[in-house]
Amino acid sequence: MQLDTSNIPSYYSRLVMAKNQGHFSIARALLNIIENAPAPDTSTAAGLKALEKINQAKGHADAVNAGNDSTAVPPAGEVEEWAGYVMQTPPVTKQLALALAQYFRQANSYDACYEMYQKANEFEIGDTTAAESAALQETANGTLANQFGQSCENAGDYARAAEWYKKAKAAGCTCANESLERMNALYGMARYYAPWIKIATATGRKGLAEAIQNIVKSDPKLSTAMVEEINVAESAVPPCYEEIDYWEQEFERFAKFSDCDNAAFAGLYVAIGNILERAHIYNLALRWYKKAVVNHPTANQDAHRMLPLKSKSEPMRDAEDIYDAQSPIPSLWKSN
Repeated sequence: MQLDTSNIPSYYSRLVMAKNQGHFSIARALLNIIENAPAPDTSTAAGLKALEKINQAKGHADAVNAGNDSTAVPPAGEVEEWAGYVMQTPPVTKQLALALAQYFRQANSYDACYEMYQKANEFEIGDTTAAESAALQETANGTLANQFGQSCENAGDYARAAEWYKKAKAAGCTCANESLERMNALYGMARYYAPWIKIATATGRKGLAEAIQNIVKSDPKLSTAMVEEINVAESAVPPCYEEIDYWEQEFERFAKFSDCDNAAFAGLYVAIGNILERAHIYNLALRWYKKAVVNHPTANQDAHRMLPLKSKSEPMRDAEDIYDAQSPIPSLWKSN
């Protein structure tokens, strides 16, 4: 490591900060960086400043070397400040990277912790304790990412859990495969299926709500999900641009997120086609039925039925032409 002596004052200020906050492992790592820095050029003002800080750092050595790390969870503001610091000034030694990784782990700041362990793995030189070596190995083989995924899952943050399980899987942790599938299902329920059923029911789209519910019922990973019976009559209100656009965008988002079985998902396309067909918007109904042709038993027949009716299609209208200003329904299609 060749440290530019002009950086010594900033390392010194961080050393004092870490010491005052009770993070002595970080302080010791910073002290070692300062003590092992090349002798500054005292013929310059910057060199004299660096020498001053080196001497001041040595004055803290006894307290820093004797100190024990605080076991308290660091306050959020402090953690955010340290996270910003390491982004601007990445650790230059394995010791500092490991100390920071442990700090962020204690703070439950998983992203920063993982990044510091990965950084530590880049350094070939540097002593490690047995616990540190184990943590580095867990980072390399995906075990740490899997643990972070479990913590996020336990906290109900299924989207973040899925991200960590993906990292674990990519690193070779085979036990993350099933967890990732489970998170995809649970996040799919929380982000997509449950809101979809609510919106389809509120807008009187019974067939669509039942098609969504059938996907949930058919997924064994969602066998414990609460699925209420659809108790709503099919609405005769014609669909508007905003409604159809909402469902199309949602289905596209879901397709990017999930590997949902295409046969089950095709039922949603047919349900949208049915809504459009009932409103005599045959040209758009044809397009939705075509989406489901490969994976739905009746979609091909439905699509052929639309062909001679295309020329008789009613125009699609805007929401403001269908609902009055006080209606809460159009706002539902903006909820996500």
